[in-house]
Amino acid sequence: MTLDYIEACYPQQPLAPGNAWEQAKMKELIKIIELYVESQGRRLIPAAMGGAQLEQAVLDDVSAVMNKGLGAIHRLGQFAPFLMGEQVTLADIVLRYSLVVVNGGTWLPDLNTAVVAGIDIHAGLPERASWEQRMNALPVSQQIDAAVRKALPGVIAQRNQQKGE
Repeated sequence: MTLDYIEACYPQQPLAPGNAWEQAKMKELIKIIELYVESQGRRLIPAAMGGAQLEQAVLDDVSAVMNKGLGAIHRLGQFAPFLMGEQVTLADIVLRYSLVVVNGGTWLPDLNTAVVAGIDIHAGLPERASWEQRMNALPVSQQIDAAVRKALPGVIAQRNQQKGE
């Protein structure tokens, strides 16, 4: 897993809690984020980005699963001030970049899959706004965001060229 690789390569800046129980809880949160939030948002990308029509059953399923995931994150997360408490963990990083698939963020404002499925992220995860401000203020987040903003036009142009647009 890439996250384990990052943790092993940079032990001087740990992104996992020190004890086994907290590590297990972090991995639980990451799995919930991956399965119930990001993967569901990805199902809606064609509708959010390309205007594809999706069956109501798909929208209903995505909405139910994603809302269940947001509720689980709300119940399991501490948001004090970060997802697992005082320190940023891999769970914070996974959530931050998974939410890009759900609401696009500053890089991809047109990628708002939550709107396509009628999901109110603020209701499902009320701590998100203040948590996101703290995450956005981190120097590493700012570096990543700047790199993405710089590279994104080229990536989109290449994608359009491959599609023949």
